[in-house]
Amino acid sequence: MNVDQFIKDFFVEVSNKNISFCHWKSNNNLSQALNGIDDIDILVKQADHHKLGHALTAFNFIQHKEAFNHETPFVYHYYALDPISGAIVHLHVYFRIITGGSIFKNYWIKAENLLLTDTQQQGYMPISNAEADFLVFVIRKFLEQPSLVEHYLFLKDYNNVIHELKWLTQKINEDTLYSLLALHFPQIPQQLFTQCWTALTQKHKIIKRVILGIKMRRHFTNRVTSEIHASLSRTQEFLGVYLRHKFNIKKKSRFLFPGGKLIAFTGSEASGKSTLSKAIASWLNRHFNVCHVHVGKPPKCWRTQPFWLLVRLGVFLKRFLKTISTSSPSSASTTKDVIAINRPHPIVAVLDAIDRAHLLKQCYRKMLTGAFIITDRYTSPDINAIDGPRIQPSDNIFYTWLAKIEQGIYRKQIGPDIIIKASVPLETALQRNALREQPEPEDFVRYRYELAKNLFIGNRNLNIIDTTNSLDSCLNQVKKIIWEL
Repeated sequence: MNVDQFIKDFFVEVSNKNISFCHWKSNNNLSQALNGIDDIDILVKQADHHKLGHALTAFNFIQHKEAFNHETPFVYHYYALDPISGAIVHLHVYFRIITGGSIFKNYWIKAENLLLTDTQQQGYMPISNAEADFLVFVIRKFLEQPSLVEHYLFLKDYNNVIHELKWLTQKINEDTLYSLLALHFPQIPQQLFTQCWTALTQKHKIIKRVILGIKMRRHFTNRVTSEIHASLSRTQEFLGVYLRHKFNIKKKSRFLFPGGKLIAFTGSEASGKSTLSKAIASWLNRHFNVCHVHVGKPPKCWRTQPFWLLVRLGVFLKRFLKTISTSSPSSASTTKDVIAINRPHPIVAVLDAIDRAHLLKQCYRKMLTGAFIITDRYTSPDINAIDGPRIQPSDNIFYTWLAKIEQGIYRKQIGPDIIIKASVPLETALQRNALREQPEPEDFVRYRYELAKNLFIGNRNLNIIDTTNSLDSCLNQVKKIIWEL
């Protein structure tokens, strides 16, 4: 999706406000950043932070936070939604050059004036001049070298490092380069800098780079924290990322200010709610921690597992008597059968309620750590709702007791931040259902369609989406609703 016009409009607005800024690193990949492929790294003069804030607000940029207080001082991340393409733009704003690694940034390189002076215009984006860019690039890379974790990441990214180094080398004037080195970094001997420059091109000179990195670190004593604390934090975070990747745990530590959100997708059968919820979860998961669950079909929790085994055994033994019915919807052939599916045996209804409550409790916990929770369907306190209490009034004392338990469980559930209700005419739902690999019986679709009409009516965060429109159109509409929240 092309977002370059949105990005261009934003930076034209920033320039019009006379904000002193530039794109200060990886300028060889600037075109990718300005097309929304990479994040956009800009350095902004501290005195202009209030003017930048107005521009960010005007374009609906939202600040992101790191879980567990891993934020780097003077460095901020902002995200915005391009309302036309539906893409998320990532802006990485620096007010001071705090660097020293991709995982944990610990060193302040006092290079703000160097980078913001004598910038060059590349289209609508000012970039730092080649000599300033080169100086900071070499210093950054050697501040990373003594760290085992950062050196490992450096070697993994070595081809990109060499590509940027060659790109910069072709643009610099060496006399100007060393003049700027003496002016802005008088503490760094020219010989040390030249040795570092040469060592960058020698991938297998690991010991040499580490020694040079230690020497480079001695000239930068302004640190966020101590070396020992930085190393421990860096190692801990790296191991966490490695283990999550190893065990395919898709969790990110960043979240949008002020915190996580719970977004529920509801609607009748074949309304498109599942398709929408999966697409939105995939869209958000590129940048943020996302948990996508199906509330209508929750996993069995440890509290209910033994009882479900007994239920299955009872169904097996009494299948022909049909005392307890847990048949799939495809077995329904009459209106009476269809209604029975939505009104299972009271024990089954209570077990379902417990499983849903357990699943949502886990979701609430993740939401409180900043995650986006995307649910396919959601519970309702209303009796006979699709995912609400289903035990009917009865003279049976035991069933009445179970009904109170079930209703109490559903009443305790917290409502979602946003409800996206997929809506289509009944005829469209029937047509879509008929095209499924395993279509539901028509009576079942009609019955659930009637139940879905009154889902969450009166909720101030209810948003009805006409899913007869194209998928892209519906997705853009939902993305705008989420971002506005």
